[in-house]
Amino acid sequence: MDTKKLKRLYKSYGFEELPVDNKDVLVFTLRNGHFHNADIVKVSDKVDVESTFQQLRKLNFACTVRNYSSLNEVEEVLFEGFFSAKETKQRLSREYEKHVNSIEDTLGVQGAYKYVEVAYTLNGEEGDSKLIDVITEKFESKRPTLILIEAAAGFGKTCTAFEVLNELLSSKSNKVPLFSELSRNRKAKIFRYVFLDEIDRSFPTLRSSLVQEKIKEGRVPVILDGFDELIHQSRSSDDDGYDAAEPMLDTIGELLEENSKVVLTTRRTAIFDGDAFHEWVFSHEDEFDVIRIRLKEPTISDWLTSEKIASLEKFNFPIAKLNNPVLLAYLRGLPEDEFEGVLELGDDIVKRYFYTLLEREQERQNLKLSVEEQLTIMRFVASDMVLSNYTSESKEYLEMLLSEKFARLLEKVMALYTSAERPSMDELITKITTHALLDRVGNSDNIGFINEFVLGNFVADVVIESDDSEWLGEQRFIEPAVMATVPRSVDRREMLWSSIRFALEFQAPADRVLFSQSLCGELRIDLTDDTLSAQTFRDLNLGKESKVKRFLFLDCIFQDCNFFKENFEEVTFVNCHFYGCSVADKHKAEKSNIELVNNHEDGIGFLDSLGTIQNLSKSSLAEDDKSLPKVEEFILSKFWPKGRPRAHKHRPTSILYSGGKFTPSEIHSGIDSLKAKEILSVPDKSNFLELNISKIAEIKELIGKESNYAS
Repeated sequence: MDTKKLKRLYKSYGFEELPVDNKDVLVFTLRNGHFHNADIVKVSDKVDVESTFQQLRKLNFACTVRNYSSLNEVEEVLFEGFFSAKETKQRLSREYEKHVNSIEDTLGVQGAYKYVEVAYTLNGEEGDSKLIDVITEKFESKRPTLILIEAAAGFGKTCTAFEVLNELLSSKSNKVPLFSELSRNRKAKIFRYVFLDEIDRSFPTLRSSLVQEKIKEGRVPVILDGFDELIHQSRSSDDDGYDAAEPMLDTIGELLEENSKVVLTTRRTAIFDGDAFHEWVFSHEDEFDVIRIRLKEPTISDWLTSEKIASLEKFNFPIAKLNNPVLLAYLRGLPEDEFEGVLELGDDIVKRYFYTLLEREQERQNLKLSVEEQLTIMRFVASDMVLSNYTSESKEYLEMLLSEKFARLLEKVMALYTSAERPSMDELITKITTHALLDRVGNSDNIGFINEFVLGNFVADVVIESDDSEWLGEQRFIEPAVMATVPRSVDRREMLWSSIRFALEFQAPADRVLFSQSLCGELRIDLTDDTLSAQTFRDLNLGKESKVKRFLFLDCIFQDCNFFKENFEEVTFVNCHFYGCSVADKHKAEKSNIELVNNHEDGIGFLDSLGTIQNLSKSSLAEDDKSLPKVEEFILSKFWPKGRPRAHKHRPTSILYSGGKFTPSEIHSGIDSLKAKEILSVPDKSNFLELNISKIAEIKELIGKESNYAS
């Protein structure tokens, strides 16, 4: 055995070597307060360590004799001992069980929890394997890897994170995960300090430097749920929040060495679609891999039996609106004989869901608050969250909040108990803070709503009831409110839409489109002077209730959409796909308002009726056209801007079409020309183009660069 490597291993765990006379023995000591430990390592099988053992005992060391057969065994023994691998895995298993139980408590059916696989994309491509298998397989790769899991509010991010954790715990892996729900940590806004705090919470007896070393080695995979919450806490007024996210990503980047694996879950946000983030990814592509997974909306057939789906159809239930996992889980857990009774309530099915939970809570906790009184309290908590901009707070804060606001109500409720069972005021408030709709996670004392659907439902109540015609809420509250309202009645969806309309003016175009599509089933917002890329539009009337001016749709998918082109002005579609679409006013407007470049249709005639199709084979930008070099120069300047010492290797396609100097068809022709010259190519990530650095001399000539390229 290599004794030098043996010594390095022990020292990495904080041991000190204690010199001894016997050359066939190595002694390593560790002092921790009153506890002095010594490992006596036999270098030779025949060595007698008794005298060394007794000498150390006299010095008050607790001694252990080690007889290792390999360095791997040394590492395993030290890792298992220091990280308390068995106990840590048991603790994490209890956290997983608590997560499952909390879900089943809200459903009211023990054993009802089941993780439902959802459709997803991986780096822009459709996923065709089980999601959890795909993620856990990445843990076996020999490259440091960041796995980013994105989804809308309440669409399975946390459940996916817990399932990845459970899979790691269930396997025979010798890894010990570090799992954290970041939204529950409010001790610091700076991610580096939050992360160190999570290390201390998970491994309180270990040095953070040791834990970080094992993270890099891949022995401690990291799963961080709710990354977007920290971004929100840290961001200021920058355009897309990247300035707030960058130091967090840099901290994570410092961990991505050797064989480390880090999983982040986050809501979809403009930060991760922005050019700055993509540049960060590509600038580190030689150092670590970045895997982006986007979870899609659930499909009802994944959750409900054919018999229950038939019942939904029988009652003409709006199945298309039934896309929330919480509600689908509730319906799945209902016995068949109760299912149709719930459907008879129609649009009040969500109301029935909450009433069932609250009535059960009265029985579970012997809680004398009526259902309406419980709802009033929960709405007030949601109102305070929106007003003070938080999603979880300490138990002490919520107790103070409730005691100040509801003292009279609680005193009245206390009088309803018999003298023998009457709780004190503090005990009654504790019943509320341990309510089934509220959640207390792990070792944290922070409390928030049990899931995004519950949060969104009460936020929607607060927003709709607000008298403020210019209510201006944060995206972190708007999105769950919208998603929780989608399964509700048309009237309620309209009320929420009217209430958030002003706030939407300050949201990203993709979010505005999503919220309009979700609540109204059509586009009711004007789209002006901007670009949307890689978006999917389903069953929408485009241009019926809004105007689209000087706008670019790039790499988008349109399914069963109806276009009112009289409200389109200077609109361009590039690389888009149209399935089952139609033009409502094909004879009313001139085609010149809409330009079509390299699009695809599933039938014949739709594109011709929608707008002017650019025939690129006969483009005005022929090879000998004098304007072609100017277009190419413009495109390449996006890769190598003036004043920058070196070029970007990758750029999102959308940024090449912005600027307005050339038409989209001219840009498209310029890109094709540069591809033909092998200056540009399409990398393995969709919606991007890659610069061929080996052609750097030709690139410099095209854009007139004089400085040397710095790799």
